[in-house]
Amino acid sequence: MKKVAILYLNTGGGHIGYARALEKGIKRKNSDVDVVLINPLEDRLVLKTIIEDGFSVTTKNDYTGYVFDELAKIWDYKLPRKISDTVFTLTLYTYFQSLFKKQKFDYVISTHFFLSGPAWSLLKKSPYSTFFHLVADPLSPHEIWFDIKDCHYIVESEKVKNMALKYAIPKSLIKVIPMILDEKFTTTLSLPEQESFKRSLNLSVKEQVVLLIWGWEGIPNGKNIVKQLLAYPFLSKQLRFFVVCGKNEELYASLTELLEGHSKAKQFEIIGFSKQVYELMNIADVVLCKAGPATVFEVISQGKPMIIYKKFWPQEEGNVDFVLEHGCGIYESNSAFLPGLIDGLLLSDAARKSMQENIKKLDYHNGLDGCVDYIFSH
Repeated sequence: MKKVAILYLNTGGGHIGYARALEKGIKRKNSDVDVVLINPLEDRLVLKTIIEDGFSVTTKNDYTGYVFDELAKIWDYKLPRKISDTVFTLTLYTYFQSLFKKQKFDYVISTHFFLSGPAWSLLKKSPYSTFFHLVADPLSPHEIWFDIKDCHYIVESEKVKNMALKYAIPKSLIKVIPMILDEKFTTTLSLPEQESFKRSLNLSVKEQVVLLIWGWEGIPNGKNIVKQLLAYPFLSKQLRFFVVCGKNEELYASLTELLEGHSKAKQFEIIGFSKQVYELMNIADVVLCKAGPATVFEVISQGKPMIIYKKFWPQEEGNVDFVLEHGCGIYESNSAFLPGLIDGLLLSDAARKSMQENIKKLDYHNGLDGCVDYIFSH
């Protein structure tokens, strides 16, 4: 039985999302395999607080998002990157050394740059493990992703391949595979399936649906956005909003309180962490979302018009540029304009159809199976 380790951090739903998608894809295509998901910071309180909790706090709303943007600029300089790599290597060296000696994984896949350096430093001379560095930002990754030079790279666009070459990664070690998503997003629900799911939510078939989704951290400025939606005179007569708060319990509670007793409360469904994002996306007429790669490409995979609100520099800049360049959606950083943009798309079948046709032209296919096949070809 082959053994696979997938290394991840809880820095946004995207990284754990990659890990879980790979785990499911590997198990589906290879029955005789043991896959282990590993977050090395689970029992390391200081680093966990700084890296994981720090990410969660600084991306919760518009104000702390500014802090995230400023902190991210630190990694533009080589010295802070060298210091962080040294800290992670010293902290995790003994842990990884014991883990790899005990488990003897056939394949080790890292989905985060902080983990790749320490893991690769131990595995580069391993006679039994093949290491893969999966660059989890498909269009505009920070240069910190390319600080290690001589391992197998999996990147998700030709643009990132060219970046890797610029940073002296050997061409023979770079594999381009489309954006990796959960296996559900390989297909779309049929029209009868969409209608059936709508009925299960007590929606009429003709009712228009707007999905607000931001991943695990919930919607930055979410309460204010919902207030603005409540105040706006939408012209669509049959309209429902589904607001996914992820694991942001504070946002869920505040929105629930906001809607209590409100005359438009029946138009809104406030959802915490949901396992039905795929189904909700399928029935949505418009998706209001963040610029994270997983969310953007999930929306693209389902052929849905999107409005992107907010981006975190630098890793999400390319995702926004991609959507705008290919006419797949709209970007707006001022929440006051969001209700009008949503209303305009709902009222214009032509505008939505144009975006959907542009998405079809991309001919995007989930890269999950291709990634699994590539890994197991070694």
